[in-house]
Amino acid sequence: MQDIDGAHRVFRILSLGVPTVVVIAFSYAALVDQIFLIPGAILKRLHPEGFDTVVRVVYGLYCMLLWSTLHLLLLNTCYTNVDDLCHSDPLRHRYCIGSTVSALILINFAIFPQRVVELYAGMRPRTTFYRRLIEIAPGCVAWMAAAERDASAVLLLILLTALRLKPVGRSVAFLSMWWGRILKVLLCLLSLRGVRGDCNIDPKYAVGVSLAALCA
Repeated sequence: MQDIDGAHRVFRILSLGVPTVVVIAFSYAALVDQIFLIPGAILKRLHPEGFDTVVRVVYGLYCMLLWSTLHLLLLNTCYTNVDDLCHSDPLRHRYCIGSTVSALILINFAIFPQRVVELYAGMRPRTTFYRRLIEIAPGCVAWMAAAERDASAVLLLILLTALRLKPVGRSVAFLSMWWGRILKVLLCLLSLRGVRGDCNIDPKYAVGVSLAALCA
């Protein structure tokens, strides 16, 4: 593995961004669905009937392209030719840091427009404050773990990007669900080893990441 010149600056920026991400997460959870329905109501007046179907198809293609690309990038740049997931240090690789930061930004900041589109297209049920908090919490945990250069952040992001493929279609959603379950089991097992001190995962993040994975 290669050392990264200036990589500490990236982790420093991530660390400084933790309060902002937490505030954004609570803001997202506190905002009721009616606020996000306003843009959709305006669109329904401006566009012809059936436009929501077009939005649903385009949004599915967007999810397929974006999240599958990020998922494959994380796997390819962070865990290529890795024999032991537990003792690897993926965040020593330049391209792994790049794909990790990209996934963190999109997962934590793209949630607002995605919520608007999903409510407009009827792809999302009404939610409670608690449900929205559970929805956004895994992204915050991944950000905090990445800020301290913990390998669990990458594993959690691989899981989250896989689960973002659910809006694509029934067959893809089915595969995403089962692949996500496999990743959850793997992540929980690695976290358990981290709690026991037998894995390259900080015990405090081992607990947080396993809980975030189960909630995702």
